[in-house]
Amino acid sequence: MKKAKTIRNSIRHGNMLILAGGLFLTVFFTLCLAFIHICQQSSVHYSDLLSQSTNVIIEANNLYRTVDAIAYDNGSSNSANLKTPEFDSLYNLSVTEIGSVVTKAENAKKIYDEFKTTASSILEINATNQEAAQEMCDGVLTDNLNELTAALHDIAIAYDSMCQQASDIVTSVITFSVIIGLIFLVGMLIYSLIISGKMAKTIATPIVAVAEWAETLSTGADHIEKADMGPEGDISLVEIQRMVKAFTVMSNGIKENVDVVRKVADGDMTAFVNIRSSNDTLGKSLYKMVQSNDIMFAQITQIAKSVTDGTDSISAAAKLLADSCIEQANDISDLQDEIKRTNDLTRENAEDAARASELSNTIHNEIIVSKGKMQKLVEAIKEIFEASEKVFGVITDIEAIANQTNLLAINASIEASRAGEAGKSFAVVASSVKELADKSADSATQTKNLIEDTMNKAKHGSQLSDETYTAFESIIESLEQVIDVSGKIAESGAKQQSNMMNIKNTIDDISRVVSSNAASSEETAAMTVEISKNANTLKESMQQFNLRNREPGKPYIPPSKVNDKAFIKLATENYNKFIKTPEGRKIAEEIKSNAM
Repeated sequence: MKKAKTIRNSIRHGNMLILAGGLFLTVFFTLCLAFIHICQQSSVHYSDLLSQSTNVIIEANNLYRTVDAIAYDNGSSNSANLKTPEFDSLYNLSVTEIGSVVTKAENAKKIYDEFKTTASSILEINATNQEAAQEMCDGVLTDNLNELTAALHDIAIAYDSMCQQASDIVTSVITFSVIIGLIFLVGMLIYSLIISGKMAKTIATPIVAVAEWAETLSTGADHIEKADMGPEGDISLVEIQRMVKAFTVMSNGIKENVDVVRKVADGDMTAFVNIRSSNDTLGKSLYKMVQSNDIMFAQITQIAKSVTDGTDSISAAAKLLADSCIEQANDISDLQDEIKRTNDLTRENAEDAARASELSNTIHNEIIVSKGKMQKLVEAIKEIFEASEKVFGVITDIEAIANQTNLLAINASIEASRAGEAGKSFAVVASSVKELADKSADSATQTKNLIEDTMNKAKHGSQLSDETYTAFESIIESLEQVIDVSGKIAESGAKQQSNMMNIKNTIDDISRVVSSNAASSEETAAMTVEISKNANTLKESMQQFNLRNREPGKPYIPPSKVNDKAFIKLATENYNKFIKTPEGRKIAEEIKSNAM
């Protein structure tokens, strides 16, 4: 899947290219420095070998002078140190190299061995024939030294050449790396300028176009012209695409909203308002305005029609009102007589209510006295119950004593049987004590049962007393309520009597008003004619508005969208969502009431 081209990705891509270039330069210069370091190490190594070659020549000359001094020194020692550490070290290092220096080292080794052999022979001959030793030293040994010096010089020249070659390589590598680095750096700078210029143009051109759109919209225009988006008109960055798309949608939304406002201004309430999202406050407000105006104008039209239809009925009703006023006057006269009789009856009811209130107060006082006595009865029963509990405890102690006595009698019988004849009289006493203990236990058990029964009955009596006391309290509360109600009835009777007088006065006023209604009804008939004319004028004025023909429970479909199934489906879904809101339910009720 192709990755979306965004400003962030483009900047990241440019940064990655710059980073890659930096890494390349770093790696390149690191390799160059490593190669330069190796070459420098080789140059130093060859320089050390060159110095060591010079030291070997010096070592050979010192060895020659030592042998020569022995040959020409009469009576001197015939021994000398023929070790060659410098040459051995140079030879061991040289044979590890490559090229002609290995051959030259082997040749120098061969010549050095001959030189050392000759020196040894001279020292041996010097012991017996000094002149022959001197002759060999001046002849053969000197030739061997010259040969050895030439061979070592060739090695020194080879190492000097290799040292110079390594130095030249270092210089070449440094020059090459600097040139390549500068070329690549200049290339990267040029490429960065090209990329940054292209990116700036890609970003700036659409932004300038969008800014021009914004300026056009800020002047009040309802649409924007297609702006120049670059040479090819291609917007490749995702953010710019989103911005341009958003401004295009916003422009289209503004144009649609302007069209809606223009239609509403022309009186067309069938204008369709497209609410794009839950954040479209302007769309929601326009939708509410169109809905409210359509419903309001429909109600005004309905009212005008109703007023027009109702003026004739009002005129006829005015005549009927005049005729009925005469009948009402007669009925009011009869009503005045009835009110007088009702007033007398109300007065009697007030007197009866006062007597009932006094009787209720008397009963209330007597019940309060009975309540006090019942309280004392409840307390006495509780005291009886508490005393029974104490006696029950005493009986329990008696049972325990009887049981202990019985146990003692049994033990005494056992001891008497053990005593034999001497304990017979004691056994008779123990038997009598046991019988007495059994009788005491039986009596205590019977007494305990009787006391338990008495306690249960006392407890039951206490519960009944509590219930009776509670019933007395309930009766007292009910009587207090009856007293309150009786007092209110007495007060109400007095107020009714006063109200009846007010009603009588009001009926007299109504009688006078009814008499004047007959004259007013004729004026009302004349006014209905003028109202009818105004209603017709309002009805004709409302005909300039093109209102929606709504069906209760269904969304409104504009005439231009009747055959658009997708729009009808979307409108139905939006209507079902809207109708569930409080505002939607309110509008639905208004539409339903207008349809009825």
